[in-house]
Amino acid sequence: MNFHMSSADLENLLSAESLAGLNPQQRKARLGEALLPLVQRRQPILAVHVTKALLELEDGELLALLENDARLEQKSRT
Repeated sequence: MNFHMSSADLENLLSAESLAGLNPQQRKARLGEALLPLVQRRQPILAVHVTKALLELEDGELLALLENDARLEQKSRT
């Protein structure tokens, strides 16, 4: 897994077209791949646990977290 994803890679990974063609499990996996490195910067020891908890959210909420660092910071601490 690549923990140093560029913003262009992240955009490609999470484009509407790429997500639309996936089943729900694949979408969650793709979102988890994008979330994990961001969570690791904030919660290095608990990153996997926090990411798994965040993946319980709806896909739209996860996308909003990926677009808003302040929201992700807040959610990854609660």
